[in-house]
Amino acid sequence: MSVHRFLQGRTKLPQSDFPSKDELNICFAVTYQMAARFEKRESGISYFQAWTPDEVTERIDEVAVFVGYGFWRNDLLDIAPRLRLIQS
Repeated sequence: MSVHRFLQGRTKLPQSDFPSKDELNICFAVTYQMAARFEKRESGISYFQAWTPDEVTERIDEVAVFVGYGFWRNDLLDIAPRLRLIQS
């Protein structure tokens, strides 16, 4: 499934479709210390840093927001039911 097809008709999600702050989980899959910087914000939002493609695959089902590059594969959409935003 392509990202475009997955997101078709979903570009204007109702506010209720996006998880609340206490249900939100972000995956940082970048080569720099994004999670460490995010931690300093003390936002109360759950997050984790993935350093390998395998880590992304293992935990993508927990994620509402994916921030990263290099580790993204469109087939992850099939196993990411909570995913609402990809920043790549």
